[in-house]
Amino acid sequence: LSADEHNATRLLKYHWHQDNAGSDLLLKSASNGFANSQYRLGANLLNGEQTQQDRKKGLNWILLAAQSGFAPAQYRLGRELLNRQHIEYDEIKAIGWLNTASEQGYFRAIRDLTTLYLDKQNTSQEVVSLIEQGLEIDDSHPEVLLNSAKLSLLKKDLKSAKKIALSALNAAQSKGFSTVKVQQFITKLNNS
Repeated sequence: LSADEHNATRLLKYHWHQDNAGSDLLLKSASNGFANSQYRLGANLLNGEQTQQDRKKGLNWILLAAQSGFAPAQYRLGRELLNRQHIEYDEIKAIGWLNTASEQGYFRAIRDLTTLYLDKQNTSQEVVSLIEQGLEIDDSHPEVLLNSAKLSLLKKDLKSAKKIALSALNAAQSKGFSTVKVQQFITKLNNS
């Protein structure tokens, strides 16, 4: 509600002449249990946007939204818990929240959870399923393709790993993504 181009914001500013009306409405909406508002308020507090930065309060609001089943909040909470720079670091809880978001089909959670598992050399059926789920959502996403290539390499299928890695490189180039990780992986494959 902070963007002036939205009709609701214009109406709010017309009828409610306080400068912080949008923030007040967001807080009231979050307090009334609206998960999207809880998430947005938590993100604002984490980032220090429209308010003073407060990590503890921000995480609490995001936790409430995540517990309500809001997949973006579940993903964000998982990512925040994976950040080793903060005292809240907890990889087990983070994986749990990323898994919960991925079960709802939240693409970013699927992608990041797959990467996390592959970094641990995990080649279980769960990882295979996550990659398949990611490819169903976006079959040309460079990071998902790279994860698929990594899985092939871990399963000792060098030929498939090279083929998929080249697809990941082409996809990254065509979408304007960074190609650094893919190129490093291809170099690793060529040195194998």
